[in-house]
Amino acid sequence: MTDETTEPQPWFPKIRLLWLFALISFAALLMFLVRSADQRGELVFALIYSVIFVVVFFAFLSLFYGMSFLVAYSLGKFERKLSDSTVVVSSPFADGQLPDQIVPPRPSEHI
Repeated sequence: MTDETTEPQPWFPKIRLLWLFALISFAALLMFLVRSADQRGELVFALIYSVIFVVVFFAFLSLFYGMSFLVAYSLGKFERKLSDSTVVVSSPFADGQLPDQIVPPRPSEHI
């Protein structure tokens, strides 16, 4: 008995059937919402506007956080440019010695 494996197919992505069911369910829900909105369903209008509000809210929130990050990042870069470049931060491992330890290691009898 031989183990036969098939060659990978680069043109066909591997999609599980569960994702296909989820996509069809989402499409059916979207078609229901559009049809109900076309027939003047107030609940559907409220639902659509609520979803739009949440999406726009999170878009503005992410924009605000992105701008806050850019301001903080630029302030840090500007401070680094203005700081004295003669101060060199050295690593305690640079000279090949370990840094001083607060609690010295105890000898282990299990080794």
